[in-house]
Amino acid sequence: TDTILGCTAALAAADSPRWDAATRKRYQREARTGLATAFEARGDHASVKTHLVALRELDPKNAQVRQRLARAHFLLDHPDDALTELQ
Repeated sequence: TDTILGCTAALAAADSPRWDAATRKRYQREARTGLATAFEARGDHASVKTHLVALRELDPKNAQVRQRLARAHFLLDHPDDALTELQ
């Protein structure tokens, strides 16, 4: 719960106009990674999917994010979407 609250606050703070684009992207990436990990530990695969989709948009070539997203799709009983992510 603490991780989720902290990462949610960091994600909200990343939207502040005081950050340059590179810093904003880094904070968003780290906050979403923390949220996805925390929700994986809870077994909340729908929330995992939400944050991993956002991470994939930030870094489309990240194979680890795509693998984790495929796992979330599979656990949500969407095997076709999982296969698409892995391809």
